[in-house]
Amino acid sequence: MSADGLYYLPEGFREGARRNGITADAAEEAGDSLRRVRIDDAAYAGAGAFPAALATVRDTQARSLAQAAQGRDSMAAADSAVAATGEEMDATATEALGSASTLADRAIADSM
Repeated sequence: MSADGLYYLPEGFREGARRNGITADAAEEAGDSLRRVRIDDAAYAGAGAFPAALATVRDTQARSLAQAAQGRDSMAAADSAVAATGEEMDATATEALGSASTLADRAIADSM
């Protein structure tokens, strides 16, 4: 389609999907690491409020990382869908342009 001025580059969307997947994996790994952190009350001389606050922050951060991973997974799926949809539309437009036999057909196909 590039000869007709219609450009569609699915590679960019596919690369976006790949990188979003990598980022989602990294967020999941970071969240897993946070969830494995153990907070020992005895290490703080029995000061229960501080370890409890640390645990709350740890859990909040781990949940946020899980949400970030889900968001990146969703973006990766959307990027892949856009790439596939665009390729399908590009193929349909190419077919329509190739089958145009009159000036009117060509004008209609060009407007797609």
